[in-house]
Amino acid sequence: MTESGLASCKAFDNEEIRVIPVHIYPVESVEEEEDIISGRIKRQSNGMYLRDKMKREEILKDMYFELSKSSAEACDGGSIHVESSSYRGQGYDGNGSIGKSKNKAHDSGLGDREAKNVVKRAKNASNSGGQGRVVNTIGHGSAEHKIRQHNNSNKVLPPTQHSNQTTCYVVVGPQPAGKFDPVKAREYGLKPGPQYKELVAGKSVFNEEGKEIKPEMVVGKKKPRSVFLVVECHDSRYIESIVRKEEFLKYHIKTVGNGKGENAESDEELKLIIHLLDDVKVLDNSKYLEWIKGFGHGVKHMICNREIAMEECSTEPFERFYNLQKKLGKINNRVFRVPEESNKKKGSKPIKHRNINGIEFLVADYNLKIDFEPNFAIDTTLMSQPVQQTNNVAEENSFNDDAGVGATEMLMDKNENFIISTLGTGSSIPSCHRNVSSNLVYMKGSDSYILLDCGEGTSGQIKRLVSNDMLAGSGVDGDEALAGRRFNEKEYAEIIRKLKMLYISHMHADHHLGTVQILLDYLKYSNAHNAQKDAALVVVGPLKFYKFLKEIETMLDVGFGDKILFINNHDLLMANSVSQSSAIIAHRHRWIYDKLLKDLNLKELKTCLANHCLHSYCLLISAHSSPSSHSSSSSEMMVEANNNNTFQLVYSGDTRPTRRIVDLVVSGGNNNDVTLLHEATMYDDMLGDAIAKKHSTCSEALAVAISMGAKRLLLTHFSQRYIGIPRSFNVEMVLNTILSAGSADSPSIKVSEYLQHKLSDPSGNNDINDIKSEHLGLSPKSYVEKYLESRYPAFAFDLAIYSPSDIEEFVRLAPAIYDAASDEVNPDSTV
Repeated sequence: MTESGLASCKAFDNEEIRVIPVHIYPVESVEEEEDIISGRIKRQSNGMYLRDKMKREEILKDMYFELSKSSAEACDGGSIHVESSSYRGQGYDGNGSIGKSKNKAHDSGLGDREAKNVVKRAKNASNSGGQGRVVNTIGHGSAEHKIRQHNNSNKVLPPTQHSNQTTCYVVVGPQPAGKFDPVKAREYGLKPGPQYKELVAGKSVFNEEGKEIKPEMVVGKKKPRSVFLVVECHDSRYIESIVRKEEFLKYHIKTVGNGKGENAESDEELKLIIHLLDDVKVLDNSKYLEWIKGFGHGVKHMICNREIAMEECSTEPFERFYNLQKKLGKINNRVFRVPEESNKKKGSKPIKHRNINGIEFLVADYNLKIDFEPNFAIDTTLMSQPVQQTNNVAEENSFNDDAGVGATEMLMDKNENFIISTLGTGSSIPSCHRNVSSNLVYMKGSDSYILLDCGEGTSGQIKRLVSNDMLAGSGVDGDEALAGRRFNEKEYAEIIRKLKMLYISHMHADHHLGTVQILLDYLKYSNAHNAQKDAALVVVGPLKFYKFLKEIETMLDVGFGDKILFINNHDLLMANSVSQSSAIIAHRHRWIYDKLLKDLNLKELKTCLANHCLHSYCLLISAHSSPSSHSSSSSEMMVEANNNNTFQLVYSGDTRPTRRIVDLVVSGGNNNDVTLLHEATMYDDMLGDAIAKKHSTCSEALAVAISMGAKRLLLTHFSQRYIGIPRSFNVEMVLNTILSAGSADSPSIKVSEYLQHKLSDPSGNNDINDIKSEHLGLSPKSYVEKYLESRYPAFAFDLAIYSPSDIEEFVRLAPAIYDAASDEVNPDSTV
């Protein structure tokens, strides 16, 4: 039985396209490969798999429930009291079944963790000879459903075994129709029209004389199906397995009686083989070369290899993004940097060939297109106009004083408390203009970094941020092998090593899928540079994200428990009343929390529940101001002194406007230095979609900023249908925005009413930091208009670098940015 016969490795096959997986192994003989395959089949057929899974599931359950103890408040608000009573023997019997205590939990409407505690405590009472019953329950919802859902949530992935197997593919295209002969059709008495279409579709028709005309009478023989192979060969150990695969050998040229070469599969024609090679020395292997030659001269070969690509590739893969970035860079090259990786070989031919040991190879390049039908062709139209690097933008713009300064130097600006690089500013899925959510924050006071969400591709975005054309020997520790890379690994490694906190706002994939690569890189660079023994990266995220990472750790070592620590963001939840303690920190996590505050020079970290999906949160970072950070005036310096030299950075994650995030800032005490990074998924004309999907519009985000008295507002997380920025904000929508309830003491309220109350308070005792004595008596509308005159919100673009002062002066740049990145809509996007 071949590997492709395994049930888990079925080929994709329909009438149009067939994709056949071919599994290869690092072996020295056919017998060794057969042993590997039979060993896998045997393992799947015996009980080892089941036993391993059960054992591992129990371990993870214990881990999961232990961590859940500190987060019981995250459930539906149910509370429970268990005491001894008359339900003798109705807890947990000796046979391992759960008795009436489970039924009591079901009937009481408890949340999942409370119901689990009922069972656990009843079990303990039964085992000790006691009696257990539920005497007081407060809750809501279907506990039976929640217990079932809880049990399902504890299912884990099958045990992982690392394998050297790799997968190649045979891709067979659709069957091209034969050529229709209109001359013959007319000879048979047919006229152009529907009958021609029927014949091409393979159906018979009748002429005026009633004679049946069959397709084969007027349609030529069908062309062979086009085929291409994707062959991944990591190194020479895989060659023996590749050259013996029948799935490949059937396309070798066979010699027939007349001496001509002929393919054994007459209804299929192999046109291209793509060689994915980690080690280019594979092409020096005589056995591999003979295997290639066996396909004949008519087959094209394309090589994909990092070493060759760095020498030959000349096309910029992110053409649309860089075209936009160049326009924005002419407005302000400090904020909108044009990475230096774009096309260092201007004017070179877009397609490269390389002759290796007598075989002509095409060199794979970005945006290369291959046509198979109706005729095989290499299409270079998408890569024939390489993006030109824009270096001399300073002459066109007065804001370009920092042109040419490295990204790391700009992130470490000595005159700012913090710098934000909006690595990814789009929602849902990546597009050619915006990647998904990720924000890199440099904290000057501690010389360290924070990541706020980490969508897929975050690692690549940081590399693009620090990209440049490296000189030979300028890599990490002078490693010559790093020369020529498209990013500055030394700067990238420095950022990753200084990363202290990685915050995940909620469990949607566009906010966390890039985490694993960041953790792996952190482990790599911290180990390589002999980091301090207590150096660690703290992941702050939902409890379910912890379980997700523990699952990943069964496959990849991400350093949990040593280099990687975890805090449940519910443990940082703001208390129900602002008069209570500002945060709830579980005792066993307290040392991690204290370490995080120390490492980042923070005063406080707090979260609140967002109005989005389950387990979604907003974050407040309250930090001590850096002594050398500048203020725009002496009066502001006095204000900072009165506020204990702190500043606040608030991150909304995904949310509808909520009063909780306003209370989050208010609970931290008055502070005139508040920066809000808020999602603005929809423009104002799509309010209905924003409500349905639990997102915010631009004007609603502005309403939240005004309500909390934020000094700065930076908008991000835009729908991928948008490329530019809106022309203006809707003041009426700002005033009519409803802030959903934060707590019993903080009910839902319309922003206009909220502002009216604060603006009419003659005592000045209000919790909006931005309202001053001269504002009292203004109408809410006048106050909003006055806010927009001096504090126009800034809009985030990918790889932009914003200092607090850059956000404040965005009002001057907005008209030019609107013209450079017009608010055109991507018609293909609905997210």
